Amino acid sequence: MITVVYNDVNNIEETILSVLSQSYPNVEYIIIDGDSTDGTIEIIKKYNSRIPYWISEKDEGIYDAMNKGLKYASGDWAIFMNSGDWFYDETVIEKVFSDKYSSAVGVIYGAVEFRFANEKIIQQPYSLPHILKGMAFSHQSAFVRTSLLKQSPYNVHFRIVADYEFFLREYRLGVGFQYVPEVIASFDKLTGISASPSYMNYKKHLKELIELEKIYNTETNYGLFYCLLCFRFLLKKAILKIIPSKMWYRILRRRIKLNK
Repeated sequence: MITVVYNDVNNIEETILSVLSQSYPNVEYIIIDGDSTDGTIEIIKKYNSRIPYWISEKDEGIYDAMNKGLKYASGDWAIFMNSGDWFYDETVIEKVFSDKYSSAVGVIYGAVEFRFANEKIIQQPYSLPHILKGMAFSHQSAFVRTSLLKQSPYNVHFRIVADYEFFLREYRLGVGFQYVPEVIASFDKLTGISASPSYMNYKKHLKELIELEKIYNTETNYGLFYCLLCFRFLLKKAILKIIPSKMWYRILRRRIKLNK
């Protein structure tokens, strides 16, 4: 169990408690802090006796920190429950690992709960072949064999989509994926780095997806999306007062409901 955090004093305690409250007895918990200065470290220290290992030092971004956490992991399975993410309930790990899994299974995944300001939506994963078009499930809802992650860590060249690149890479290599009918995690859909409605984050996100498209020959056309994004940005600048940024949130919520 690994949590990555940087200056998130408002959410880190809820994440820690969601891990420490798990009914499954054999949980190894690791926290990687990026040298926070806002009080996050003081909250981590409150649970010092229940966290086997934690460090606070500068890193090169979220995926660098996630890879760093893997170096200290010794359990059979790993899941990243980063600050601002929570287990759906205290029995998640116990339910997921009530069954034994074949050695061919490298990834176990389930559903996720998206939190909005006044709403919560359960999002079931797409069928696995959808991974050739985009993320088929949330990384917060995936347990991965620790040995697999250590052998094939996140590619830190990608600043936003390294989690998708990892799952896409392993899918192409024939690693076994196992769906479980459980809601694994819950998180705020509107605060993730790739969920931000800002033009610059969308632009960076699409550029990385276009690169993946070329590497893995995926069934997508993000180049077209990129052109449309640039056009939308120019249009938005012209009519910003007519189309407020909150509208993008409404559109996002609607898309999730339609995909249920």
